[in-house]
Amino acid sequence: MYQQLDFDNFLTTTLASEIQKQTPGYNILRRRAAILIGQWITIKVAAENRPLVCHIFDHLLNPNDPLNDLVVRITAGRHFQKVADD
Repeated sequence: MYQQLDFDNFLTTTLASEIQKQTPGYNILRRRAAILIGQWITIKVAAENRPLVCHIFDHLLNPNDPLNDLVVRITAGRHFQKVADD
């Protein structure tokens, strides 16, 4: 599947903007995005998009954002470990 999906394009055009929305219920999307990025980071993410990935996780780990509940922050922290290890 990684050969068919341009994850870098998806990350920059769609995922980054969706994570920043302040709509109720988007905490579920934020949690899933952290999981998705954590899984794809070892498969195929361009080096020039690594700072964006770090910025996304910085946003997801921010406790001052009301949509970043405890579950979002824990999930983001666990999957950021994969980003840091890669």
